[in-house]
Amino acid sequence: MASTRQAERDSEEEKQPSSAAGQEEQQGQRRLSFKCLRSFQHKIGEDNWRRQQDSGLKPGALLPAQDPEEKKIALELLETEQAYVSRLHLLDQVFYTELMKEAKNGKTVPEEVVKMIFSNLSSIYQFHAKFFLPELQKRMEDWSSNPRIGDVIQKLAPFLKMYGEYVKNFDKAVELITVWSEKSPPFQELIADIQVCANLTLQHHMLEPVQRIPRYELLLKDYVRKLPPESPDRADAESKGSGWLCPWWGAAGWVYRGTDSP
Repeated sequence: MASTRQAERDSEEEKQPSSAAGQEEQQGQRRLSFKCLRSFQHKIGEDNWRRQQDSGLKPGALLPAQDPEEKKIALELLETEQAYVSRLHLLDQVFYTELMKEAKNGKTVPEEVVKMIFSNLSSIYQFHAKFFLPELQKRMEDWSSNPRIGDVIQKLAPFLKMYGEYVKNFDKAVELITVWSEKSPPFQELIADIQVCANLTLQHHMLEPVQRIPRYELLLKDYVRKLPPESPDRADAESKGSGWLCPWWGAAGWVYRGTDSP
């Protein structure tokens, strides 16, 4: 009997470090650090993220084999933009709307906390859903008569500076989610309920806007490389200081580095 009790105690002691390690690992997973995100565009694998995009379309559905390479990339930009707007819709119209509704009823957290978590996400969503995506869709419909996207990119690029506020707030947003999930069980439960339908965590979805500008950069650089010499977009893109890519690199520099240069 004594040996049995000793064995049980030994077993419990062996489990404790493992349990502590598991808790530490879980805490580490909850603390989503933003330190590596500023260099995200240098770490992301171009082929990797592009294969993982899910636009809700069958692979290659918009990419006939006979299309020129630059059109295929422009269509890929459109497909990934459609998927991105869907994720922004989930963040703004589902997560934010439901959390704010419960906050106003006094059931979860103060309204100001919800606003601080989502920052200016609603503005980003409205910009992409009502302006950028429709412009891209219209241009691809008119591709046969106007095979270019540079003018659309140049016209809308200045609006990307709104990402600066969101990116700078990201660390604080993740921290608030963690803190209030521990302080308010109803808040944690509501997020968990939505996450069941959304497949991924709120923090994961909130990372999408942070990643989007570097992904634009990868696609647009690829697009320019594939342009034929006679393309109207090529001459404009290669004009140093005034090319249609310049506003995009300027916006990216401002968002990620606090400068106006790429």
